[in-house]
Formats: sequence, structure tokens, C-alpha cells
Amino acid sequence: MTIVQRKEGIIIIDPLISFECAAATSNICQTHHDPEKQRRVTGMICSHSHGDHYMGAQDVLPPGQALAIPIIAPEGFMEAVMSESVIAGPAMRQRAAFMYGRTLPRRPQGYIGVGLGMGSSIGSTSLIPPNLMIQNTGEEHVVDGVRIVFQMVPETEALAEINFHFPGFQALCIPEIATYLTLRGAQVRDAKAWSRYLDEAIVLFGSEPDVVFGSHNWPTWGRKELINKLAEQRDMYAYLHDQTVRMMNLGGVEAVCAQAEDFIQRRDLRFAATLLHHAVAAYSEISKPKTILASAYKKLAHGAENATWRNLYLTGAQRLRTRRQVRMVARSRTLLEPNPSVEQWFSILSVQVNGERAAEKSLVIDFNVTDANEKWRLLVSNGVLIHRRLCRSSGQLIDDRPDLQMVLSKQDLLEVLRGNDVECKKQEGRREAVQELLTLTSVSQGSARGPSQL
Repeated sequence: MTIVQRKEGIIIIDPLISFECAAATSNICQTHHDPEKQRRVTGMICSHSHGDHYMGAQDVLPPGQALAIPIIAPEGFMEAVMSESVIAGPAMRQRAAFMYGRTLPRRPQGYIGVGLGMGSSIGSTSLIPPNLMIQNTGEEHVVDGVRIVFQMVPETEALAEINFHFPGFQALCIPEIATYLTLRGAQVRDAKAWSRYLDEAIVLFGSEPDVVFGSHNWPTWGRKELINKLAEQRDMYAYLHDQTVRMMNLGGVEAVCAQAEDFIQRRDLRFAATLLHHAVAAYSEISKPKTILASAYKKLAHGAENATWRNLYLTGAQRLRTRRQVRMVARSRTLLEPNPSVEQWFSILSVQVNGERAAEKSLVIDFNVTDANEKWRLLVSNGVLIHRRLCRSSGQLIDDRPDLQMVLSKQDLLEVLRGNDVECKKQEGRREAVQELLTLTSVSQGSARGPSQL
């Protein structure tokens, strides 16, 4: 978390991963710079859509203040959060258990940290929706008297991301600059695009700032030094992309296990592990590639400087040798309700439909959400759940007259989708249609529900 201090207020950048972490940082700042607690939060910037950059926001904002100050984020922020952290959340948390060494013993031969620190917070979290979306590179806003110039950099560290410059402070924020491939399963970054955006940042801002800083590591001071830093990172990403494309077209290998052992002897452990991974995937019943791969993983782990890579390799070796299942990282659920839109709720529900079970089922349910002033139609057809926004021009098709029509509030709709009984303002048709819909989804499966559920 970065704090921009003004005479009467502060602007917060990336309010960390949990309430507890954000509160501790805020208290340290107040102790040293505002012991009488006279400065209030006058603005917030969430640089991108990863949880460690927004989930602690609620604890640093006084109650009710979220609507009174600009909360800035890049266009597509909420969609990216829903896609990565909610819809694909369970699968990603399973991989995070590897990355963060969930099952490893805390000792020198096992778990020693998580790269950026000794551990990742599992405290309370929230999602405060932004109210000012950045849409274009070069867009400017003034917050508490501070001029901020933004650069759109989508599909770099995150699907939705921004860089920004403070001309009055001669300070450039490049929130993320060093992570091309996260081990927890987030989408692989576009190295070529990242290279281009870094070059664009040099052109747009390079002649002005005296310091470049990020969200995780130390700043780089000096105009020449910061340009060199950005240029070297730009060239690294371009080289990674261009040479990978060139070499991936050179052909494959045969006799994978023999070749892999040869590469292990030559200390080319990562390439050996890549070869063996394919062998294990193709011939899971054969023990030899598993044994060799576990050995390669262990060697890689004990040679890794970064704790998250060490955890990943050791957990992989542990699973190959013992078949021990890795538990998901426990964390309190993100407080999404009632912030997501009705459309986002339906998007979440749609990926929880059991296609085989729904294949022969047809349902049409209309919801009139009065306080949101929205009308929606849910259709179960050919094993999928379609959600359609209804408007005055929407035609009535002969073959999809609704089985049920409900008039209700947004909160009551959430309770309905959770399988709870509520008294609607008005309903027509078969009330059991809702239960029929929910039996087609994992919402109705009790303890089997995953953390992506509503």
C-alpha cells in the first residue's frame, strides 16, 4: 500500500490483501505522520484486479465514505475480478496451495516463505466497487488537488491494469513489473504487450519523473536509472516472447526419460522437468518418469532463491512420491454481496450448471428486480443457463413463455439464488421452477459447494 499525503487528506494506492494488513499499515502511517488523525482518505486507486491490491479497502475507508470519494480502477476491473477470483476461484486456490506450500513442514528443508514475505494473510476481505473507471491512456484526473495521468496497460500483470504518473511529485507508479507467469494459475501474461506498454511508458513519462515505484518492491531513484530499469524490463519481455516463438518451432524430442536424465546430468533441470511432465501426463501408470521428475523437482527446489518456486517444486515432488492430496488455502470468503450486479450473479450461476443433468431440461424464469430497475430472463436450454436482459423492445417468443415470473428486490433475488425461501412482491407461475433450476447447479449440493458460490 502506498500513501500520497496531502495537507488535509491522503490518497491510498492498492489497499493490500486484508482488513488487518491495511489497518496495520494505516496505523503506522498515522503514528508517524498524523498522530492526531486529522487527515481523512480523499481518494483511492486500485491499480489492477488482483486481490492483494483491493481486498483490504473496507478497513481504511470510514463507514459510508466509499460513495463520497473517487475510487479509481481500470476499465474492466469488476469483470476481471469476477472472472479470475470468483468464477475460476476454486481451481486457482487449489494451485495456490502448491505455490504457498500449504502442506509443507515449516523447517529449513521445507517451507521458508512465500517470496514477497513470510506468509500470505488469510484475514478478512472485501470488495469495494470502483466508481471512477479509467478508459484511455493519457486520461487525467485531479484528486485532492493532485494531478494524476493514467496509462492503460490491460493484459499485463492482470486483465485490467493501469500505470499512473504524478507530475507534481515527479513520481511514476508502475504497480507490477516483474511477474510474467504466476504459479497459482492466473492467466499467462502477454509478454509482447507488456514490452510495448513499458516502451510506451518510457515515451509518455520518461522525461519527467525522478522516481519510479511499484506496489511490492523498493523504488528506483534517478531519471537515468529508472529509464534503464524500464528499458531492461521491456527488452526482457520482448526477448522472452520472441525467442520462445522462434524456438518452439524447432521440433520435439524422443525417448523422453533418457533425454531428461541426460539434461539432469547437465544441470538443465527445468527443461528436464518439462520433458518429464509430458511423460507423466501421457503415461500416468508408469512409475519411472514420476520418480525422475520428483528427483528433478527436489533439486530445483533446493536450488531456488524464491520461496514460492521452492514450495511449488517440493509440493510437486511430495505428491508424485506419496499421492498426498493438496488442500485448498483456507481463507475467509470475500464479501461480495450485495456489490456484484445482477448480471454478474447470473454469470456465476451459469458456470455451476451440471451440463449433463441439464441437457434434457427446459426452463424459463423472468425476474423483475425493482430496486435495480432491471428485468432479466433465465433460460435453461441444451444444458446451459442463458441470462438475457429484457427491455421494452424484447419480443415474446412462442416457445419460451416463462414458467415463472417474480417481482422482487435485489437482496431477495440473492436469497432466491441461494435456495432460500422469500416472500416476493409478486409472482406468477410455478414457484418450483426455481428449485428445479437450483437442482441443476452446485448451489443445491450442500457441503460440496465451492467458494465461487453466491
